[in-house]
Amino acid sequence: QALAGAGQGHVLRWWEELTSAQRQKLAGLARQVDLDQVARLAEDVRQGRLKETLSGPIERPAYVALSDGEDLEREANRAAGEALLRAGKAAALTVAGGQGTRLGYDGPKGTYPIGPVTGKSLFRIHAERIQATGRRYGHPLPWYVMTSDTTDAPTRRYFEREDFLGLDRDEVFFFRQGMMPALDRHFKLVMTARDEILMSP
Repeated sequence: QALAGAGQGHVLRWWEELTSAQRQKLAGLARQVDLDQVARLAEDVRQGRLKETLSGPIERPAYVALSDGEDLEREANRAAGEALLRAGKAAALTVAGGQGTRLGYDGPKGTYPIGPVTGKSLFRIHAERIQATGRRYGHPLPWYVMTSDTTDAPTRRYFEREDFLGLDRDEVFFFRQGMMPALDRHFKLVMTARDEILMSP
């Protein structure tokens, strides 16, 4: 009823032909879709409101690039960063939602053994740097690892299997990348199979 009321009834077009497992899968995906939000965004696009919101100049977010500027400014920026590390007011963030398919690897990219001699994974190399930084500045560095629906479970399993790569498990935090359904030009949910709604980061 919710899908039909939102003009998205086509999602259930093949419901009667689906197996019990396929129905369960599709129902789970459909529950993830915020139909009210989809309708509001579609209406914003129809009315040109979204375009107006995004038509202004795009401002670069504030950040400090240590390679920019004069040496004195660079040293001041480095000193400010080190002060935050010493005060325990800094954290590491890794965007780890991607699969290693382009590497010919079946798994999360962070688990790929990239060390040419050591065979260490990307995650292990990051973990060692995070540990070293924590030791150097006298505070553990919390590590936030953003996963995706595809990489979340295997990434968590990897960290468990590798005993959190030597880090304190209470200092490693996983969170999933948000997903939105893809819409076609008529603002209909896009189906990639009879039991699958196309979701995008």
